[in-house]
Amino acid sequence: MRFDKSISLLSDLTIRGVGLLAMLLLLAIPLQAQEFKLIADDAASGDEFGVSVAISGDYALVGARLEGPGGDDFGAAYVFVRQGTTWTQQAKLTAADANEDDRFGLAVAISGAHVLVGATGDDDVKDDAGAAYVFVRNGATWTEQVKLNAGDAVNGDAFGNAVALDGATAVIGAVGDNFPDGNSGSAYVFVRDGAVWSEQTKIFASDGVPDNMFGNAVSIQGDYIIVGMSRDDDEGEDAGSAYVFVRDGASWSRQAKLVAGDATAGDEFGHAVAIDGVYALVGVPGNDDGGDSAGSVYVFKRDGATWTEQAEITASDGEAGDEFGTAVALSGITGLVGAPIADFQLVPAGAAYVLTLAAPAAPQPVDPPDTASGLSSNVTLVWRQADGADTYHAQVATTSGFTTLVAEASALTDTTFQVTGLADDTYFWRVAGTNAVGTGAWSATRRFTVGTNTAVEQVDDDVPAAYRLDANYPNPFNSATTLSFAVPHAAHVTLIVYDAAGAAVTTLVDRRLAAGRYTTSWEAAGLASGVYVAQMRAEGFVQTRKMILLK
Repeated sequence: MRFDKSISLLSDLTIRGVGLLAMLLLLAIPLQAQEFKLIADDAASGDEFGVSVAISGDYALVGARLEGPGGDDFGAAYVFVRQGTTWTQQAKLTAADANEDDRFGLAVAISGAHVLVGATGDDDVKDDAGAAYVFVRNGATWTEQVKLNAGDAVNGDAFGNAVALDGATAVIGAVGDNFPDGNSGSAYVFVRDGAVWSEQTKIFASDGVPDNMFGNAVSIQGDYIIVGMSRDDDEGEDAGSAYVFVRDGASWSRQAKLVAGDATAGDEFGHAVAIDGVYALVGVPGNDDGGDSAGSVYVFKRDGATWTEQAEITASDGEAGDEFGTAVALSGITGLVGAPIADFQLVPAGAAYVLTLAAPAAPQPVDPPDTASGLSSNVTLVWRQADGADTYHAQVATTSGFTTLVAEASALTDTTFQVTGLADDTYFWRVAGTNAVGTGAWSATRRFTVGTNTAVEQVDDDVPAAYRLDANYPNPFNSATTLSFAVPHAAHVTLIVYDAAGAAVTTLVDRRLAAGRYTTSWEAAGLASGVYVAQMRAEGFVQTRKMILLK
């Protein structure tokens, strides 16, 4: 998988990760190519502006969880709006009941005209039980619509540590929740009816144990929610996991538990999650495959109700300590991955990567051209580079269904494949691109002939009962006719055309064939009108057919 080390503006994305700052909103890395940098109008040291970011259309949202006079850490969130290529601050959002250490802005989400902001330190219900605030936009004015609290809030829930919003549905993580077991964590689903928000359900890991941190990351798209549980110990201490829930009416049920196929202790799989359509991204900043805590991201794809791991992706320039996968976002098949400690020009400034979650497009064959004939025994296949392909898989066969392969190669890094030592025969070839997500569609099948053999095509791989040479069609014919024949089991077959005097005119087939039904054509241009005989031989079988060339 190739990466662009840059950021693309995506729709309705939410991403968290200290170090990414507001550069995730509209910028490119390296910094010399930066398009725009967002800064709060009242920026102050220690605000942690950029601890969380989200974007929807022309609106961007940036959290600053420690903003506040005198270091009181009330927290704030800033709304920016785009006009052309310019972003300007439209509003600063704060809680109407703000208090010291609320950490308002630790997590943010935006969908259309609604904003959701988490405040894990809110004490109004219980100490550090947390809260989340909904703001709504009317024109250019943002107003606080409602404050959301867990219906069963207790001390230390940290409700609001992660938030997600999609239309009229909000998901709010509470990693400190004691249900079902001490500090195992949970997430709450709220739905909006007009301007009224109500708690719909509480979701949790039925196999959760204390300190698993279920709810440390949440994402929603349509009827699907994914929740991270980065301290899950099932695959090793703090190996982590993620849970997918699906909605049916007003009910949510667990559809799948996702774990890495190569999970190891300390990975923290589920530290970040994103879901859209049939794809899910799971960030694993503790993964050591590319070096200690270099990090990785796992791609899962849904088929019906089944989720399957498609690929593990690491940064092509990743190094130990990058923590690639600290933050993830997804829109369609475009993913965004944060690596807050990645080096840029030897400085750990952080980076973000754009990736495409799709198998490559089908390559386009170039050479030899289709139906090329008279080639030598050494043939070089050439095709055009396919979008999204890292490597290629090529096949050459003597049957169009590729049941009889004579050459095959995978992990080809160039757009050529040389096949040597080919016998006189007709061959079929195709190629497909591959990347970290999978193998793309095969190219169109192309045919070429080595030596003088005429093309032979297998039209049916059903096993015939006996050898048979059918009458040619059309007959009589002018210049070209087609012959069909059947082979009941693998054997060396010859099909030779003779003139009326018994002299061989041309050899149409002279090779070993698998069981099946075949066709071949005879081009009689340049020959005189008259009677010709096609004779098929295989093992002890011999059959002839009379053909009339009439010009």
